[in-house]
Amino acid sequence: MSVELRVRGPELKEPVLIAALPGAGLAGLIAVDHIVRTLQMVEIGFADSTMFPPIVGIEKGKAYHPIRVFVNEKEKIYAIKGEIPIPGMGIVHLTSSVMDWIDRMRPKLVILPDGVGVHNRLDIEKPRVFKAFNMENVAKLLENVVGEVLEHGYISGFPAIMLREAERRGIPAATLIVQCFPTYPDPGAAVSLLEAISQLIGVKIEVSTLEEKSEQLRMKLRELMDKTAKVTPILPGYVG
Repeated sequence: MSVELRVRGPELKEPVLIAALPGAGLAGLIAVDHIVRTLQMVEIGFADSTMFPPIVGIEKGKAYHPIRVFVNEKEKIYAIKGEIPIPGMGIVHLTSSVMDWIDRMRPKLVILPDGVGVHNRLDIEKPRVFKAFNMENVAKLLENVVGEVLEHGYISGFPAIMLREAERRGIPAATLIVQCFPTYPDPGAAVSLLEAISQLIGVKIEVSTLEEKSEQLRMKLRELMDKTAKVTPILPGYVG
């Protein structure tokens, strides 16, 4: 079994690739979706495999592949937006197919935005962004980008496999990981990611619409918590 990547668009020289699959708070996916819409990127391909869940997206009645490839030729940016969770080996094969394709163009940088769930997210006004990379020359690119270098720890899933495979091929790559709601979609976390990505690629990305959505979500969650606190009975604690 393998993943087939069908791309019919142009092959750009030394492009930037930004790619995300669903993760905590959907932060990375929201960020990539916003880039695709804001930069008016054109759909040029998709990934497919028997290992993927039997799901298609629907937009205005038309079915589409849930893992799609987009391009903005002027800015020399590719984006891969995956809207379905993929099982472990599916991610491995997807990474291999993506890298086989992008490797031909010797990309300037691969950017992998993602989120990490934090339980006190409601109390965090501005989510922090953490940076990790696969080569020392990428560290220099990240120096003037908002966020903190991830000093130690682990990265898992799609960003981890992409970082590892990119290093094996000599392709510079970085992941940007933002604090976010563990289970709720988090447009506010995506804003922090977009600010970092904008600095990294030197392209202005408008974020005001996401900031409005973020504030609306925070207000709704606070209201929900207040209502829950009023109706939830106070249970006696355990005394040993």
